[in-house]
Amino acid sequence: MKPSWDSQRVKKTLLVRMDKIGDLVVSLNAESHPGLRDSSCHWLIASGLDWVLDHSHPSKNFRSFPKAFSWSNLRNLRSFLRAEGFDQAVVFQAPWFISLALWLARVPVRSGRLSQWHSFVFFNRGLRQKRSLSQKHESEYNFDLITRATGKQWSSDDFTFPELRADQQTANPAREMKPYIVLHPGMMGSALNWPIENYIELAIKLTERHQLVVTGTASDRPWTSPLKTSLGSNPKVLWLQEKLNPKELLVVLSEAESVIAPSTGIIHLASGLKRPVVGFYSPRRAESQVRWGPLNSHKQIFAPEGCEMTEIKVSTVVEQAFGEQVD
Repeated sequence: MKPSWDSQRVKKTLLVRMDKIGDLVVSLNAESHPGLRDSSCHWLIASGLDWVLDHSHPSKNFRSFPKAFSWSNLRNLRSFLRAEGFDQAVVFQAPWFISLALWLARVPVRSGRLSQWHSFVFFNRGLRQKRSLSQKHESEYNFDLITRATGKQWSSDDFTFPELRADQQTANPAREMKPYIVLHPGMMGSALNWPIENYIELAIKLTERHQLVVTGTASDRPWTSPLKTSLGSNPKVLWLQEKLNPKELLVVLSEAESVIAPSTGIIHLASGLKRPVVGFYSPRRAESQVRWGPLNSHKQIFAPEGCEMTEIKVSTVVEQAFGEQVD
C-alpha cells in the first residue's frame, strides 16, 4: 500500500532555549541528534539574542520571544504555536508559561526536564535529570531530552561542536592591534571567578610579549575597572569594554590568537568561532567544566583542586596555555 501523505511529511520540531548567551551557544549542536535528521527544526529563544542565531552555522530558523510572563505574551505564543503546527517540542530551558503555551496549543509531543510542578503537568515526554550533579555536559543533557522526544538514541559519533561565523563585512575595531589576545575578565553569572588581582598579574605578564584587547559590558566593571586602573597607560592594551556591538564583538573574537575568559558567554562564542580558548572554572560541581566547559578541541581549562580560585597560579596559566616561562 502506498504510504499516506502524513506518513511522508517532514516533522516540525521546536527547540526551546530561553536563557543566556553561553547556554544558547552550547545548545546549538542539538540539530545533529539522529532523532532530528529528518525533521524541520525551529528555535524559540529569548528576545535580544537574535544576533547569536543570525551568526550560527549552518543557519537556523528561529523566533525570539520575551521571557517575562504576561497574559498577552501567553496568548501570542499560543497563537504562534498553533499557526506553525509543530509536531514536537523539546524544552531545554524556558519559563513556566512557555510549557503552558505548548500544552494549550496541543503540540503532540512535549519533552523537557521534570523538575518543578508545571513540568510534570505540561510535558508528556518528561525526563528526570539531575543536572546539578554535572555528570554530563549541558549539551549531552539536551541530547537526552531529544532522545526522550524522538525515541532515537545517540552516540558520541553524533555529537558535533556548535559553530558560529562572524560577519565578514563588519570592520574589526582591533585590527591595528593584530596579532592580539582577547582578555574578557568579567562575568554576569553566580559561578566563581578568578580574582581580579590574578587577571591583572596575567595581563602584565602577557603584555611583555603580546598585545591584549580587553572586552566587557557594564556589568563587568568590577573586573574591567581595576584592570584599566593598573594597565590603562600600557600601549599594548586596547580597551574595547562597553564599546562593541554584537557584530563587532564576534569579529574581534574571530580574529584573536586566543581568548581568555571565565565561565561566561564569551568563552562559548569564541569556542563557536573555533578560536583557542583559555578558561577559568569553579570547583563547585554545578559550575564545573564537565557541565559548562567550551565545546572546542582547542582549549586550556584551569580549575582549582581545592575550594579556592586563588589556587590557580598565574605562572601555571602562562606556562601551560602560552608555553612561556615565568621568572
